[in-house]
Amino acid sequence: MTELYSRKMRRAQAAFVRQKYTDELQEIPFSEYPANTDPNRIKVFASRKYLVQIFMEKYGFRLSVNRTTISSSGWKENITWDELQHIKNTVGFANAWAVEYYPPEDKVVNVANIRHLWILPETPKSGWNI
Repeated sequence: MTELYSRKMRRAQAAFVRQKYTDELQEIPFSEYPANTDPNRIKVFASRKYLVQIFMEKYGFRLSVNRTTISSSGWKENITWDELQHIKNTVGFANAWAVEYYPPEDKVVNVANIRHLWILPETPKSGWNI
């Protein structure tokens, strides 16, 4: 019953976002955040296609990105590199380096179709600019 309820809730939330927002990401006012707001969440952006949450982490910022479309297994998958780059730029990190981690198998957390980008505090010693 809980799984069915959460699936219905996700579908309702996704439908609400797609109806309320445009194709362009726009910042959601803090007053519209859910009641159980994570204290590390500092900004939220939404469009008809994406929900982007910005969290303050111990070593900088993390962007959590998911589509607003629901599939049978949860949030729709397959956000491309180009889409993530555009999202990173749009929410204020155009001049920042970001990484996506692929941890050892015993550290994998995969509970939803959400992509996470960690914004680096400085230019990395690896990458295309070295």
